[in-house]
Amino acid sequence: MKVYAILLFITIETFGLCQKEFFKDRSIDIEFGVNIGAKNTSIEIGFNLFKEFTELSGHLYSSDALLLSSELIYLNNNLVLIPKISYSYNMIFLNFSGSLVNYNYNKLNEFYFRPAIGITLFGYADIVYGYNIPIHHSLEFVNTHTITLRGRLFGIFKNRVF
Repeated sequence: MKVYAILLFITIETFGLCQKEFFKDRSIDIEFGVNIGAKNTSIEIGFNLFKEFTELSGHLYSSDALLLSSELIYLNNNLVLIPKISYSYNMIFLNFSGSLVNYNYNKLNEFYFRPAIGITLFGYADIVYGYNIPIHHSLEFVNTHTITLRGRLFGIFKNRVF
């Protein structure tokens, strides 16, 4: 058991050192994912902006980011584009995020706030549970509870500033 704990510690510390070097000159990442709910499933694609890393306990990092993305839902033979702005905070294996989502379909328009919590692999991939809270009134096609699986393509825009 001690051997596994030592190997896990070495792996996490090594990953933290590599992460510091890899992320130092990056500006924008592409984010993609899938949102699964009882009423529908959507895909999501966007950009991870303004990512900042903070050193924790020597080598491990926390990170936060502003995300601009869109969810795409196929609803009643129509492709619906749903813009979203999010703030995400990752700390080692935990992810906390909040999103403002603009659901608009068939002349209906409603904003939802979606807090989410879940697990992350150092910000590379997340599995989170979110709860949609309507700002004014709810729309029938919006999932109340969502499970989101998402990943990021780091380094796509490495050494570029936009």
